[in-house]
Amino acid sequence: MIRNPFPGPQPYRAADRARFFGRDALSRKLANQVLARPATTVFGPSGAGKSSLMEAGVLPALEDSDGLRVVRVDAWPGDKAPLPWLGAAMFDMLSLGALPENRSPLEALEDAIDLAERRSDRPILIYLDQVEQLFVSEHSEEEMNALLQGLDGLIQARHQDLHLVLAIREDYLGRLRDWTREQAELSAHSFRVGPLSVGEMVKAMCRTAAEGEPAQRWDDGEIRALMLDVRVPGQSKTDAAEVQTAFGQIVCRALWQERVAGVAVEVQGADAEAILQRYLDATIEGLSGLQEGARRLLEEHLIDEEGQRRLLTEKEARLVLPVQEAAEVLGRLERAAVLHAAEHQGSRYFELGHDWLAKKVFERRLARKREEAEKRRLTEEAVRRRTRRTIAVSYVLVLAAFALTVGWGVQALRATSRDAQLLRAGYVPLLLRIGEVLAEQNVFSAQLNHITTATDPSDMREWLETARRTRPLAFSIVKDAARSLAAADGKVDGGDAGVGQAAASSGVRRFSEEIAAEVTAIERFVSANPERFSQLFQALTVGNRELAERTRDELVKREVEGAWRLWAIKSRVEEQMESLTVEARRREDRGLVLLVILALLTLTVGVMTSLYARRRLGPLRATRGG
Repeated sequence: MIRNPFPGPQPYRAADRARFFGRDALSRKLANQVLARPATTVFGPSGAGKSSLMEAGVLPALEDSDGLRVVRVDAWPGDKAPLPWLGAAMFDMLSLGALPENRSPLEALEDAIDLAERRSDRPILIYLDQVEQLFVSEHSEEEMNALLQGLDGLIQARHQDLHLVLAIREDYLGRLRDWTREQAELSAHSFRVGPLSVGEMVKAMCRTAAEGEPAQRWDDGEIRALMLDVRVPGQSKTDAAEVQTAFGQIVCRALWQERVAGVAVEVQGADAEAILQRYLDATIEGLSGLQEGARRLLEEHLIDEEGQRRLLTEKEARLVLPVQEAAEVLGRLERAAVLHAAEHQGSRYFELGHDWLAKKVFERRLARKREEAEKRRLTEEAVRRRTRRTIAVSYVLVLAAFALTVGWGVQALRATSRDAQLLRAGYVPLLLRIGEVLAEQNVFSAQLNHITTATDPSDMREWLETARRTRPLAFSIVKDAARSLAAADGKVDGGDAGVGQAAASSGVRRFSEEIAAEVTAIERFVSANPERFSQLFQALTVGNRELAERTRDELVKREVEGAWRLWAIKSRVEEQMESLTVEARRREDRGLVLLVILALLTLTVGVMTSLYARRRLGPLRATRGG
């Protein structure tokens, strides 16, 4: 059986008490303060071991020596109000039965204490961990004040042998004291948990390694080198330097696992962050075909854009992963200590085991994005090179074809150039303007259709009135684009058009005039009866819903018909553009036929010239030979 004795990024729990070394004196000191005060704030740097000290040191000791009943809350989901969350935890962990109905959260909290004291005279300890989550979650001021009132009520009531412990990161201590300024006793008595020193950590980690299965014997000097590598930045390289405890635990867990697997690790030359990186990489690679789902879960859902940890419900985590993979991925990541899971009232919550682990996942995400960006750059460069070669070859081929078919090619080139310029300068802008007006018309219809169900119709009315005022400008732009089509056709012809081109130009001008006329008709159609809008807004104002809906339906019908007519114009423009494209293809086909004919003609002329020269020069050669 293999059992890694190091919890890695997760805190020690009561079950790990036998392997929790180096904190005996501190545990006794904190336990005495907890018993002596109604409320104690335990604070310290992130990863210093606050949770481990409480869970594996103080709480088991108090349960054994004083028979304390413990209520633990170690996560504060953003979608749960904190006071009802605490009340539910008390009824659950003190085995008080179902949460009472028709009671406010504050009354339910008081009921829990009263019921617990009636059932047993054993002291109660309420341990609230990760309190900093309350200040980063989306809890309202009302919810936070309710929790504050509930906690203050617990200690002010002087319940028999009730103790409260708040555990919080040191960088949030100021916010806690600001929050409890009016209830100062909640944070009046504090206890700092600092990181272990290098010397303390070396002794604790070597003893812990010997508790694993199989047991490992670690050399103090080798482990000292690693612990110095994970000391608090800025501290001297001595045994008195403080260690980033959680990071040291992760490194030791990975080192222990690598040695069990038979990996030769020279600790003296090892880099702690490299060990952590290998451990994380190995954990993800060990998922084989499940890697992509695990990567997406870790990098995209369990850290935010700044690399901070996120709390995710099990339901949310399962939605991220493929259904058939969710249970295995979550289970394996949790067993590997990459994920920390907490369960309460039948719901489970996941987060990355520690901020250091979040840092490595964040670095992986950044590295992956850089790699993907580099791959995209290389791919784009290769595409550009191929495009340049293709353009060069095409240019050479076009030049060769042009040299062979110069007469017909010039004429075809002029026709093709005319069509291309006409598309670019006339049809495409016209199509874009029509598309924009059509989109605005559809949005207008949609907004108008929902005006009777809008929460604030006045805002919708203001938007519709603004849209109606600006709509003539939009139609005017379309008509200008239609007239610009004829102008563009005239510029393309340049007064040098042949009979065929003159006929085509006449058709373009006629088409542009028809488009402009139809747009004008549509504008008049949708702008007719403006008083109907006034009637709609008046009905909404007085609350005549039936009249408002009937008027709305009439207006929406008119607007939808206008949109349909715009769509018909757009289709006509697209058909005209398609006809130009088809004609260009036909011209290309004729060019190919002419090229083949020219090649056959050239070959024929060449052969005939050769035969003629041979016939003519042959007798002269024969004569010289004679």
